[in-house]
Amino acid sequence: MKSKITAVAAALAIIACPELGDARKQLVSADEQRLETRQSPVVSTETCQDRCIYGKSAEEKTYWCFMFKEPILKTGWSYKQTANTDKGATPLKYFRWDLIFYTNMLFQVTSTIDIFRLYYNRTILEMPQLDWKLNIGFIINEKGRYCPHVSWDRSTFTTKVTYRQEFMNCSKIFVKNLWDVENVWTGKYAKWFEDCQRSQAGSATSTNAQVTATLWTKDWLKSSSDNIWIGTNDPTSVAFCYGIPLVSAPDSENLVTGGPTSKLYNQVY
Repeated sequence: MKSKITAVAAALAIIACPELGDARKQLVSADEQRLETRQSPVVSTETCQDRCIYGKSAEEKTYWCFMFKEPILKTGWSYKQTANTDKGATPLKYFRWDLIFYTNMLFQVTSTIDIFRLYYNRTILEMPQLDWKLNIGFIINEKGRYCPHVSWDRSTFTTKVTYRQEFMNCSKIFVKNLWDVENVWTGKYAKWFEDCQRSQAGSATSTNAQVTATLWTKDWLKSSSDNIWIGTNDPTSVAFCYGIPLVSAPDSENLVTGGPTSKLYNQVY
């Protein structure tokens, strides 16, 4: 009963003051506009928007479009820790810590031409991901010696062009049976070709598997790793590993020497 009275009172208020209804419409319209324009931020996508020479998108029957893979360039850092502390570790037990600054470069453009029921071609020019890494870190071995290092790594720098093309496999029924030509040569459902399918359009394990050819490939730079600029990444090095006061053992010993600090260090290993 109370809710009915409230509804009637609200209706009378709107009738008496039409501006209240207009205000409500404006509020709803503003809110709807806000909801329509508010979008989630784009964090990551696999490809940029297609760029087409003919046709507006790959959803059309006939088109020629270029697709670009992203991101092209990315940089950042990561941490890596390695612990070779098993009892049977050789040649020495050690702990390694690295701060790795990296840059990833990737370029791939795909040209797709699709002429409906006639021809399909996909050509890819790509530079597979090229990784550059700068490693800044240190090693502490079981002798309690500190081995700093700065090094760099690089993956293989390659470019290549691949393509695949598909044609149409079509068939036409000339004689369906001896007494009827309906829907073969005459009739509403008669067709020039009853069946057309793309050639080599199936999966790799099917009888109609795709055929991808490599037009050109070249390795510009080979991969290279553990290129030392400063220090060493060898936990047994004598020249580039330095002693830690009250912790390090003499070079002739395999374990840390006695003393409060070195005993505590020895328990860690």
